[in-house]
Amino acid sequence: IGEDVAKAVLSNLIGMEDSLTAAENTALAAGNVYIYMGASQYDDKNDVPTAALAAIESEKPSGETIGMYTELDLFVQLGNCPRRAVNDTGTDEGVSVSIDTDGSIDTLEDGATRTFGVIRYHDGNAESLSGVTTNGTIASFKSSKFSTYAITYKERDAELVGENYTSPVSYWMPFNGNVGLHDATWRSSFEIGRAHV
Repeated sequence: IGEDVAKAVLSNLIGMEDSLTAAENTALAAGNVYIYMGASQYDDKNDVPTAALAAIESEKPSGETIGMYTELDLFVQLGNCPRRAVNDTGTDEGVSVSIDTDGSIDTLEDGATRTFGVIRYHDGNAESLSGVTTNGTIASFKSSKFSTYAITYKERDAELVGENYTSPVSYWMPFNGNVGLHDATWRSSFEIGRAHV
């Protein structure tokens, strides 16, 4: 967590001293403050809160597939007092987050590439985040708000495998396991097919 984010969180705490307990105020005055993140992946799409799921699905960019859902949390703990969730750092800088999707999204075949996107659901609104970078199976981004996130992806240069053929494709958009849309050169438009997984 960057220094600016830590300062913003501390500033918010100092501004709410009246609502802190005596023990929290003592810990704050002594500088006994811990700020940390927590992340938990949803194992099943049906476990994602209904409102978040609907908003994220409607925000998903065309041509991208939602690969996983996760909950990101930021906490502050003053001394030995119970931790408090921080929903918004109050700064535009945000916290750097890297999520390894390895094992959560199907493995790529040799030669295929994947780019990630991130959709954040916070306070009833879903938005695609800008500045997402991809490094292998890792999606990295910055965020100043903490709640439900979806990692989306787009694949290129996959191999389409059918009952009697194998064909390279530049674009592959799975939507049901290894069933999805492709741009095989022998078709005049996008068509549903199966990719080799």
